[in-house]
Amino acid sequence: MSSYTMRHKAHDEIKKRIIFYESTPGERLSDKQLAAELGIGRTPVREALLILEQEKLVQCNGRGGYTVRKLTQQEVNQYLSIREVLEAFAVPMILENVTPALIEELQESIESSKACAPDGDIHKMLEYHAKFHNAIYSATQSEVFIEIMSKLNDKYHWFRAIALKANKKSPKQAWDDHRKIVKALQEKDPKALKKMFKLHLRHTLEKYNAVAALFK
Repeated sequence: MSSYTMRHKAHDEIKKRIIFYESTPGERLSDKQLAAELGIGRTPVREALLILEQEKLVQCNGRGGYTVRKLTQQEVNQYLSIREVLEAFAVPMILENVTPALIEELQESIESSKACAPDGDIHKMLEYHAKFHNAIYSATQSEVFIEIMSKLNDKYHWFRAIALKANKKSPKQAWDDHRKIVKALQEKDPKALKKMFKLHLRHTLEKYNAVAALFK
């Protein structure tokens, strides 16, 4: 396995642990322990941690070690506010490309997510949640928009994972929001779609605030 491949493997695995809330904000990350768990050397792990620091998912503690970053309330508000603006901007492009196939894909994502709930499989629920939104973003047929949103998605995954851990009602609220988003798409109603995008983000923020201690 090349050094690039090992670094990529370490980066993806550590990032997944953070985004899915397996490694929690403030938790110390040991390159020695991570290397042992991943079955690779410490050098690619350290290189991966440097990349994650640039992505603002971890921070150096000043002694050569790393911890998972603690998000601030301001950061969360800004990420969600930026997403709100971008989604509102994309509404006309999305509605131009609504098809029966898109509606079917979105409905399947909702039902697949619900099927994961009894087992409490947060990984799968988040996967289908992301699939739902990515399908909508792809409908813009704008490479620039899709690229920008893909860079925000990691943080949004993180927010959703924390919300799901903190509030068992969070998935139900998300499913309700998603159904209303699909309805707005079916009716090609720009006002309703903008309203639901905004409301969906507000609900995420409300659930996220339930664990506000993590922001301090």
